[in-house]
Amino acid sequence: MRNEIGIASLEYITSPIEVLLVRSHIYAEELMDNSWANTEENLSSYILNLPIYKNYGIPLNDLMKELSKASSLNFSGCQILYKFSESPDYVLAGIYPFTKSSECVQIKSLTDTIQIKHRMVIESKKVGMLKEEKKVKIRRGNERGIGEVVDALSRWKQLYTEGKIGKDGIREKYSRHDAAKVLKMPKKTLDDYAAQVKLAKSNNFDFQLHCKEKFGILRKFNRQKSISRHGNANCSGGNNHK
Repeated sequence: MRNEIGIASLEYITSPIEVLLVRSHIYAEELMDNSWANTEENLSSYILNLPIYKNYGIPLNDLMKELSKASSLNFSGCQILYKFSESPDYVLAGIYPFTKSSECVQIKSLTDTIQIKHRMVIESKKVGMLKEEKKVKIRRGNERGIGEVVDALSRWKQLYTEGKIGKDGIREKYSRHDAAKVLKMPKKTLDDYAAQVKLAKSNNFDFQLHCKEKFGILRKFNRQKSISRHGNANCSGGNNHK
C-alpha cells in the first residue's frame, strides 16, 4: 500500500530490500491502460539499501533513485507501477519523479519483495512519428531493386502493347490495368516507377552501374537533379537583376 508520512519528523533505518524490475516498452499518454502490466518478461532483481521508516514506509523517490543507479536506467518521465510478491495487482504510483517527496511504499516486513514496472510517457504526436518511421523502415526493407523495376516495366509494356500467346495459341491482349494484375503489381505503382525511370533517363542516370541498388537510390538521384536545376535557375534569375 502507498502512504504519506512526514519524513523529516521520523527516524529511519537503512536496510537491504529486494526489488524486481520489469522492463517495458514505449507507450503514448492516450494508451495509459494497464493491459501491459500482466506481462512478466525481462525481469531483473536488485538488492537496494533503502531508508525504512518506523511505519515500514519507503519513500518512492528514494526507491526509484536507487533503482536507477543499480539498473543504469533513467526513469525520469516514466509511469511507475509497483506491487508486492504476494499481490496479483499493480498499484499506479504516477510519473517519476513524484511531486510529493513524502509518498511512500508501505511494506509489511523487511523481507518483502517489491516489484516495479515502468513505461515511457510520450506525446501522441511523437508516437505518430515513431509509427511512421517504423512504416518507412518496413517499406525500405521490402523495396524493389532498380534492375527488378526496369524488368517489371519491360514485361508490363510488352503485355499491354503486344499481349501474350495463351495456351490455346491465341494472342491475348491486355489493358494497362489488366497487365498490372498479371504481374501482381498495382498499376499506380507501375505508373510511378515508369515516371521515375523516364526522368532518370533524361538525367543520364547510370542504370547499369546501379542495377543492383534499391529503387530509392534512383528517386534520390532525381530529387537531387531537380534541386540542382531549381538552384541554378534561381541563381541565373538573381544575376539578371544585378
